[in-house]
Amino acid sequence: MHHKKCPYCGEVGYSLGSWDCGTRFAMGDEAERRSVRCCLRELSQVKGQRDEFKRYMDKLPTYCAYCGFEVPIDDKAASKIGVHIATCPKHPMRIVEAERDRLRDGLALAMEWLDEVCDPDCEDWTPEGLKVHARLTAILSATQSIEETKS
Repeated sequence: MHHKKCPYCGEVGYSLGSWDCGTRFAMGDEAERRSVRCCLRELSQVKGQRDEFKRYMDKLPTYCAYCGFEVPIDDKAASKIGVHIATCPKHPMRIVEAERDRLRDGLALAMEWLDEVCDPDCEDWTPEGLKVHARLTAILSATQSIEETKS
């Protein structure tokens, strides 16, 4: 059976069991043997496909998984997507931040009520009450200082 094209590199020209590229083909149980020239040609094609795929991937943007906001991939992509995530309305951190704000507001109201009901300098406070007041004041000031450092 005579083949006109090498099945690997496509080179035409076959005689006496091998193609002009040097690849040998044997019928039956013998294995085929590719020539170095044929393998290098095939490797060149694969490298071309790899380079084409790399160019394609370089054009793809990175994006926010929660809202789809896209940022072109460049040296600043990580910081750009980080800035977006900090304000993305669909990011799960917005739920955590809303709960934090709700708790902080409740704590501030509780502190206002405590200050109105009992003056910390008043002799009617029990030692435990003064400790609770001091702890709540520390927690409230800590949550406010955390928010100030973010601004």
